Amino acid sequence: MAVPKLSTGISNTQLSNDAWIEVSIKERKLRLRDRGNQVLMEVPIAVGKPTTPTPVGQFEVMEMMENPIWQNPFNTRTIIGEKDPHNPLGLRWIGFKQAGANDYGMHGTYNLSSIGRPVTNGCIRLRNEDIIALFDQVEEGTQILVHP
Repeated sequence: MAVPKLSTGISNTQLSNDAWIEVSIKERKLRLRDRGNQVLMEVPIAVGKPTTPTPVGQFEVMEMMENPIWQNPFNTRTIIGEKDPHNPLGLRWIGFKQAGANDYGMHGTYNLSSIGRPVTNGCIRLRNEDIIALFDQVEEGTQILVHP
């Protein structure tokens, strides 16, 4: 019997909790790598604006949410529900850094024109289909390296 393939074309036998995430801000790319550094998945991303940069360093996945609810942290405290096309978090949230009242993470988007650009408030934004594929391949504790 053949091993089923994930949506990214990676067979389930290639994945383990030894996979890690590399984010290149300069290239605006996210790569899921195995411990041998083989690229298992590579996708375009949006990154932080110069005034609200994506944090650089070594992190680990701290929390994971399907269909997250977003609350505006800046002014109105407006809440946007799950699966709402106006929800800036898209369909998945993978949190990796908390800095006071600010949470940083990787999340989906309904705004496809933002991908490949420096437009976020520091988070790493992926197409919804890409964040779903990544979400299904990582777990809390997965290591993340974000470099300039």
